[in-house]
Amino acid sequence: MLAGSLISADSHIATGIDAVIVNGTSLRQHNRDAVDPRGALPGKLLRNGRAVA
Repeated sequence: MLAGSLISADSHIATGIDAVIVNGTSLRQHNRDAVDPRGALPGKLLRNGRAVA
């Protein structure tokens, strides 16, 4: 990388992953969001190995 060059947000997304699926719901597919990221998402937040409300 050249000093002073800009890095776009998309350059930090993992490559080689075609889809992200949580509890049977596709969240991302083909590098695009499949659901509204500001809306309700499937699954529960895990903290210390336990689901929290």
